[in-house]
Amino acid sequence: MTKQIKIITENAKAIHDALRAANGKATTHAYTLIDEIQQIAAWGEKRLENLGIPKAERPGAVFSATSGDQLPNAYKYTAKGTHVELVRRTSGWYLASVQPALIYPGARGTTRWLHLTQKQDAKAIEVLRREYTILPPDSVTTSQLIAQVA
Repeated sequence: MTKQIKIITENAKAIHDALRAANGKATTHAYTLIDEIQQIAAWGEKRLENLGIPKAERPGAVFSATSGDQLPNAYKYTAKGTHVELVRRTSGWYLASVQPALIYPGARGTTRWLHLTQKQDAKAIEVLRREYTILPPDSVTTSQLIAQVA
């Protein structure tokens, strides 16, 4: 795949063609539908939102996913799945890469990874730190704090 494809319904044929080129005849453990790719993009967007990263700062994030159900340990063969990488740009998510992936017996199945820029990481940590405070090492215990409040 040479050109990134915006993940919108109007680009269904281009996305389908990219998936078919990577999958060959494989369908069972592979991504084959634009709906699956749209769900991955929605999941990535939700993760960025949950991390508190504003929309204006989301471009540059990469979301990668590998398809497939978990294969039993007793299964002798590998299965063919699909690995996709989606890139968040200003106007939305784009399919940047589609590659075949091998799924081995005992592997945990579908995997998804969010990759952030340094700036996005700093923002996520800033948002997370709003949710708690740090007690000094010699401070009172939680039970003592609860007793003081009660």
